[in-house]
Amino acid sequence: MYTINISGALSVAAICYLFAEMIKIIFNKQEKIKALLPIIIAFLGGLIGVAIFKLAPEIMNASNLVEAFVTGIFSGLSSTGSNQIYKQLKNLITKNEK
Repeated sequence: MYTINISGALSVAAICYLFAEMIKIIFNKQEKIKALLPIIIAFLGGLIGVAIFKLAPEIMNASNLVEAFVTGIFSGLSSTGSNQIYKQLKNLITKNEK
């Protein structure tokens, strides 16, 4: 049975979120980069998942590199999703205040 150590997945998501924010700041005016951000962050999450698996396998709790890569991908995507939740709630609150 496949289990995810939640601390490993959260670590990857947090790192991916920070990278996404840095990419947004660096490429502020380039909409093409912003449009590709979920794909970039998913791939980055996969790479971070593999790196954590290699360096500290007890954190990632994956039995092989493929599981670590897939867990990293989904953790990276969850970081972009959490950002969208924040933005949508912020927009909703702003609209209700007007």
